Parts: sequence; structure tokens; C-alpha cells
Amino acid sequence: MKTIQTPTHSRRVQDSSLSSTARQLGAPRRGAKVYLWRRLIFFIAVTVTLAFVGKTLLNFFRVEHVTLEVSGNVHYTERAIYDVLGANLDNIVIESEERAATYLKENLSYIKDARISKHLMKRVLTIEVTERAPFARLQFRASRHNRVETQFFLLDREGYVLESTVEAPSSFDAVTLLAEGDAFPVVGTAVQTPAVVLGLDVLENVLRRNKTFVKQVKSIDARDAQKIRLQLGEHSGGQAWIAADAAQRGLHYIELFLKQESGWAERRQSSPLITGSGDVADGSRRMPTEQETWTYLDARFEDAIYLGSENR
Repeated sequence: MKTIQTPTHSRRVQDSSLSSTARQLGAPRRGAKVYLWRRLIFFIAVTVTLAFVGKTLLNFFRVEHVTLEVSGNVHYTERAIYDVLGANLDNIVIESEERAATYLKENLSYIKDARISKHLMKRVLTIEVTERAPFARLQFRASRHNRVETQFFLLDREGYVLESTVEAPSSFDAVTLLAEGDAFPVVGTAVQTPAVVLGLDVLENVLRRNKTFVKQVKSIDARDAQKIRLQLGEHSGGQAWIAADAAQRGLHYIELFLKQESGWAERRQSSPLITGSGDVADGSRRMPTEQETWTYLDARFEDAIYLGSENR
């Protein structure tokens, strides 16, 4: 007797096969979703942890907990530097030291360079500054509102404007440079006016010479490069003129002349043999009298210097 397979039994077998295939396809999808959720939860946990740690560090190194150590400062106090940094100290952990140093140099004109280092565990902020030193006083004339005005500034050796001033600091003898232009120099910038650049160079050369000569120079006017005027002290007379292309030689001649003139003055005071006309009684070489004052000393030439006086 034959057994005949019915269609119903065939459909059941087919449905069972399809269900097995569906379970096999659906399992990986559910696993992928679980994996993504786990990664998301892990990412959120790490972010919250880092934020908590960062906030803790910032609170640990807030301004009220920071010890500020400054070295190399002469013109500025620690408080002045602290005040300029201001809000930057609140974010000292994440702020760039280079940016903070640049900020100091831009806002404190005497600071030439600054090195900033931080010690998180010690909560110490160390600032090492290099300050610019006043070198010369600048008297600058400029036209403003259809009238000529004069202002005074302090410069360093590079012509960098340190401050606007009326009186030079008493700590150094300032030589005054004379210059003029369309606008006044700006504090915190270098003056590029030719008369200032040339005047600073002449002053550098003057300072390399005898201290007695250096003390005689009161001002330098280099507005005319071929006739640079050095105003000398009361004991020397008037002006001395030199040319930019022969400045070294001219300064040498002026120094020798002033040294000789100083010797003449000493001889007048110590020798009773000098007559009122300046002639020595024994007929030796004539010396100038005290009444013969000179108003300019022209040292622009190679083989000679020329004197001009009020009496001639």
C-alpha cells in the first residue's frame, strides 16, 4: 500500500526552512545594534570623565590658587604683570605660553622678551622677562591741526619707543635726539625716521669714546646728514658739526679739541704768566682767552677743523 505525501506536509517543511533562514539573518543585525549602543555608552562615559577631570584641574589651578614668580623685572612690578595677564591666568592650563608671552610684549612696552613656564602640581606660574633699557630721549616735532607741536619720548638702543615723557629718568644722563615728521611715534613701536636712526648710530659712536667727551654731548640733531649738529655742554661752548659719511673722524677731531681746550683752561687757572690777551709772558705759544668763546666747531673736513666764535 502506497503512502501519498500530502501538499499540507510539504508546506510545513518549507515554512520551517524559511523560519530557520530568517533567524540566521536577523541574529547579526541585533548583535550590531547592541555593539553600537555599547560603543555610544562607552564614548559618553569617557567624555563625562574627561570633562570632570578637566574641570578638576582647572579648579586646581585657578588664579586664586596660583603662585606667580617673576624674575628679570625692573621697571614693572609683579602686580603690574599680573594685572596685564588678567583673564589669561584663569585658563593657564590650556593657554599657550607663547601667546601669553606675546601678549605681555604687546601691552608692556619695556618688556623685550618673556619666557613663561607652568608647574601644574606646584601651581606655580614662572615668568622670566628681559626688559628694554632707556638709551636716549627723543624730542619730536609734528604738525597737528595746522600747528607744530612737540612731544618727548624715551627710546632704547634699537629706537623702540618705551614711553612718552616730559622728564628723562634721573637714573641715567639722557642725550636728546631731535627729529620731526608728519605724525608722532607710537609707544611700543620702533621709530623709523631717518634722523632718529642716524642719531642713534652717532650716539653709539659717542659712547665708545672718552667719558669726559661723552658727558659734554647734550643733544644730537641728525636731520641733515651732511651737517649733524652735536650740542655740547656749557663748559665746551656751542655746537660741533660732523658729516654722516665721516662721523668717526669728526668725533675724533672733536674729542681731541675738547681735550686740548680742557688743558688750556687748567693752564689759565694755574699759571699767573698768562696775560689778559692770552699771550704767555715769555713769548711762547698763544692760548685763547676766556673771553674768546666759540659757537661752532666744524669737523666735517678731512685735514682741518674750523672754529666760529661770537667775537669773529
